[in-house]
Amino acid sequence: MVVVVMVVVWVVVVVEAVALTAVLLYCFWWWWWWCWWLWWWRRRWGGGGGVSGDCGCDCGRDCGA
Repeated sequence: MVVVVMVVVWVVVVVEAVALTAVLLYCFWWWWWWCWWLWWWRRRWGGGGGVSGDCGCDCGRDCGA
């Protein structure tokens, strides 16, 4: 009986670890994709002040200055 309980607990822990890893990878993938897309969009269409889109508006720099 103790062996059965240990096996069940082990299976539950492994399944939860795999599920958590999958969820974290999924969230990281979407976060990375979204950040890349925003970076591309800013580079392509952004810029502000007539400066080229590659001016680096992020990191708190003002591209219009």
